[in-house]
Amino acid sequence: MEPDLTTKLNSAVAEANGALSAIQDLIGNKQDPSAIIKFPRRYIRTAYSHEKRLEFIQDDKLRKNLSYALMLSDVYHWLLTRTDLQGVAMSMVIKAAVFLAGALVESVTRDFLGGKLGGYEKRTQKLQNMGIIDEEIRCDLDWVWEVRNRQHYFLIDKIELDAYDMRDYGKAANALRALLTSLNQIKTLG
Repeated sequence: MEPDLTTKLNSAVAEANGALSAIQDLIGNKQDPSAIIKFPRRYIRTAYSHEKRLEFIQDDKLRKNLSYALMLSDVYHWLLTRTDLQGVAMSMVIKAAVFLAGALVESVTRDFLGGKLGGYEKRTQKLQNMGIIDEEIRCDLDWVWEVRNRQHYFLIDKIELDAYDMRDYGKAANALRALLTSLNQIKTLG
């Protein structure tokens, strides 16, 4: 990054941090409409831009709904890359982002394979057998599903204190991106 740009960025970050701290000091955890901060515009990609990534989805309603879910993934990305969120809070945002990736993969694979093959892991195995994804991506997608199934808290057999980190977020995001890229190149089975 250019030295002048770095100086400007550091100054802007310091100013934003100071302003956010001042707001928090003034109102604490109270809800106050005058304390709403404008979320950065143009960071969240449009539903249309996400729909373009999902052109292989046959069902128009599903494509639109998935594009809205991908907008939520942009919000998670912003939180994880533009804030210093740490500890359990960061871990749980990462877990939620992986949940979302699992739900997206579930719908995408079901639509792409025409609802055939039943379970999630059977579909990812079918995609690998067809040469659409490789074994590494299939394993990563299956791991995403394993984490997604931890939404059933009563089934979790360990305490999830700091259980997820940025490597997990990257693994889920990369697996989803690889799947969407591969399916977009094929467009359809037909």
